[in-house]
Amino acid sequence: MRKPRKEAVYYPDETAQANAAQAKEVVDKIMKQPVFRNVTLLNGWSSESNKPVKYASLVENTIRFSGAGVPGTRTKGTQLFRLDEGYRPVTNKYLGVDVKGLPKGGIRLNVLGLIGATIGVSEGLTTGRTILLVNTDGWVTLNDELSPSCVLVFDGASIDLT
Repeated sequence: MRKPRKEAVYYPDETAQANAAQAKEVVDKIMKQPVFRNVTLLNGWSSESNKPVKYASLVENTIRFSGAGVPGTRTKGTQLFRLDEGYRPVTNKYLGVDVKGLPKGGIRLNVLGLIGATIGVSEGLTTGRTILLVNTDGWVTLNDELSPSCVLVFDGASIDLT
Protein backbone atom coordinates (compact mmCIF):
# COMPACT_ATOMS: atom_id res chain seq x y z
CA MET A 1 0.00 0.00 0.00
CA ARG A 2 1.17 3.47 -0.87
CA LYS A 3 1.89 6.04 1.90
CA PRO A 4 -0.01 9.37 1.72
CA ARG A 5 2.05 12.18 0.34
CA LYS A 6 2.89 14.97 2.80
CA GLU A 7 2.09 18.54 1.90
CA ALA A 8 5.00 20.95 1.75
CA VAL A 9 5.03 23.34 4.69
CA TYR A 10 6.26 26.90 4.24
CA TYR A 11 8.09 28.48 7.14
CA PRO A 12 8.50 32.20 6.44
CA ASP A 13 11.69 33.89 7.52
CA GLU A 14 11.68 36.44 10.33
CA THR A 15 11.35 39.41 7.96
CA ALA A 16 8.23 37.97 6.32
CA GLN A 17 6.73 37.22 9.73
CA ALA A 18 7.46 40.78 10.95
CA ASN A 19 5.93 42.27 7.77
CA ALA A 20 2.81 40.12 8.16
CA ALA A 21 2.45 41.14 11.82
CA GLN A 22 2.86 44.82 10.90
CA ALA A 23 0.28 44.53 8.10
CA LYS A 24 -2.16 42.87 10.52
CA GLU A 25 -1.71 45.73 13.01
CA VAL A 26 -2.47 48.30 10.30
CA VAL A 27 -5.58 46.41 9.17
CA ASP A 28 -6.78 46.01 12.77
CA LYS A 29 -6.27 49.73 13.40
CA ILE A 30 -8.22 50.65 10.26
CA MET A 31 -11.04 48.27 11.17
CA LYS A 32 -11.32 49.87 14.63
CA GLN A 33 -11.69 53.39 13.20
CA PRO A 34 -15.26 54.57 13.65
CA VAL A 35 -17.25 55.20 10.50
CA PHE A 36 -18.89 58.61 10.88
CA ARG A 37 -22.34 59.25 9.41
CA ASN A 38 -23.19 62.75 8.20
CA VAL A 39 -26.46 64.23 9.40
CA THR A 40 -29.05 66.20 7.45
CA LEU A 41 -29.53 69.41 9.40
CA LEU A 42 -33.05 70.84 9.49
CA ASN A 43 -34.85 74.11 10.25
CA GLY A 44 -32.26 76.42 8.74
CA TRP A 45 -29.30 74.87 10.57
CA SER A 46 -26.10 74.25 8.63
CA SER A 47 -22.64 72.87 9.32
CA GLU A 48 -19.82 75.26 9.98
CA SER A 49 -17.46 75.29 6.99
CA ASN A 50 -15.17 72.23 6.99
CA LYS A 51 -16.86 70.86 10.15
CA PRO A 52 -19.88 68.78 9.08
CA VAL A 53 -22.01 67.51 11.94
CA LYS A 54 -21.76 63.72 12.09
CA TYR A 55 -21.78 60.79 14.52
CA ALA A 56 -20.30 57.30 14.86
CA SER A 57 -20.54 54.26 17.09
CA LEU A 58 -17.28 54.10 19.06
CA VAL A 59 -17.92 51.17 21.31
CA GLU A 60 -21.00 49.12 21.90
CA ASN A 61 -23.90 51.30 23.09
CA THR A 62 -22.02 54.61 22.77
CA ILE A 63 -22.06 57.15 19.97
CA ARG A 64 -19.78 60.14 19.51
CA PHE A 65 -20.55 63.36 17.71
CA SER A 66 -18.25 65.65 15.79
CA GLY A 67 -18.52 68.88 13.80
CA ALA A 68 -20.20 72.20 14.42
CA GLY A 69 -23.70 73.50 13.70
CA VAL A 70 -24.52 77.11 12.79
CA PRO A 71 -27.98 78.14 14.02
CA GLY A 72 -31.13 78.41 12.02
CA THR A 73 -34.26 78.33 14.20
CA ARG A 74 -33.06 78.61 17.81
CA THR A 75 -36.22 78.08 19.88
CA LYS A 76 -36.74 75.27 22.37
CA GLY A 77 -38.09 72.13 20.69
CA THR A 78 -36.50 72.82 17.28
CA GLN A 79 -35.46 69.57 15.60
CA LEU A 80 -31.86 69.71 14.36
CA PHE A 81 -31.41 66.21 12.90
CA ARG A 82 -32.36 62.57 13.39
CA LEU A 83 -30.13 59.62 14.28
CA ASP A 84 -30.47 56.46 12.18
CA GLU A 85 -31.99 53.32 13.70
CA GLY A 86 -29.37 51.43 15.67
CA TYR A 87 -27.92 54.75 16.92
CA ARG A 88 -30.86 55.81 19.09
CA PRO A 89 -30.93 55.78 22.90
CA VAL A 90 -33.31 53.54 24.86
CA THR A 91 -34.19 56.47 27.12
CA ASN A 92 -34.08 60.22 26.46
CA LYS A 93 -30.58 61.68 26.81
CA TYR A 94 -29.52 65.27 27.38
CA LEU A 95 -26.35 67.04 26.30
CA GLY A 96 -25.29 69.98 28.41
CA VAL A 97 -22.48 72.46 28.93
CA ASP A 98 -20.57 73.46 32.02
CA VAL A 99 -19.70 77.04 32.98
CA LYS A 100 -16.27 76.86 31.34
CA GLY A 101 -17.84 75.84 28.05
CA LEU A 102 -16.12 72.47 28.08
CA PRO A 103 -18.10 69.37 27.21
CA LYS A 104 -20.07 68.04 30.17
CA GLY A 105 -21.14 64.76 28.66
CA GLY A 106 -22.11 66.97 25.81
CA ILE A 107 -21.40 69.93 23.64
CA ARG A 108 -19.54 73.20 23.66
CA LEU A 109 -20.92 76.56 22.60
CA ASN A 110 -18.72 78.99 20.70
CA VAL A 111 -19.37 82.58 19.71
CA LEU A 112 -20.21 82.70 16.00
CA GLY A 113 -17.19 83.74 13.96
CA LEU A 114 -14.71 83.54 16.84
CA ILE A 115 -13.13 80.12 16.61
CA GLY A 116 -12.25 78.81 20.05
CA ALA A 117 -13.91 81.74 21.84
CA THR A 118 -16.06 80.16 24.50
CA ILE A 119 -19.37 81.69 25.46
CA GLY A 120 -19.40 82.90 29.02
CA VAL A 121 -21.99 83.88 31.61
CA SER A 122 -23.22 86.73 29.39
CA GLU A 123 -24.71 84.11 27.08
CA GLY A 124 -26.62 82.58 29.98
CA LEU A 125 -24.55 79.48 30.57
CA THR A 126 -24.92 77.90 33.96
CA THR A 127 -23.66 74.59 35.26
CA GLY A 128 -25.94 71.79 34.20
CA ARG A 129 -27.75 73.78 31.50
CA THR A 130 -28.98 71.22 29.01
CA ILE A 131 -28.79 72.34 25.42
CA LEU A 132 -29.92 69.29 23.45
CA LEU A 133 -32.38 66.46 23.94
CA VAL A 134 -31.74 63.17 22.10
CA ASN A 135 -34.97 61.20 22.27
CA THR A 136 -35.73 57.53 21.73
CA ASP A 137 -37.03 58.21 18.20
CA GLY A 138 -33.58 59.57 17.32
CA TRP A 139 -34.57 63.23 17.10
CA VAL A 140 -31.92 65.65 18.33
CA THR A 141 -33.75 68.81 19.42
CA LEU A 142 -32.95 72.04 21.20
CA ASN A 143 -33.83 71.78 24.87
CA ASP A 144 -33.21 75.48 25.42
CA GLU A 145 -33.29 78.66 23.36
CA LEU A 146 -29.94 79.82 21.98
CA SER A 147 -28.69 83.31 21.22
CA PRO A 148 -28.12 84.16 17.54
CA SER A 149 -24.35 84.24 18.04
CA CYS A 150 -24.05 80.62 19.22
CA VAL A 151 -22.44 77.78 17.31
CA LEU A 152 -22.95 74.24 18.65
CA VAL A 153 -19.60 72.43 18.67
CA PHE A 154 -20.16 68.68 18.91
CA ASP A 155 -16.50 67.56 18.89
CA GLY A 156 -16.00 65.01 21.65
CA ALA A 157 -19.65 64.88 22.73
CA SER A 158 -20.93 61.37 23.30
CA ILE A 159 -23.96 59.59 24.70
CA ASP A 160 -24.57 56.16 26.13
CA LEU A 161 -27.46 54.54 24.28
CA THR A 162 -28.51 52.32 27.22
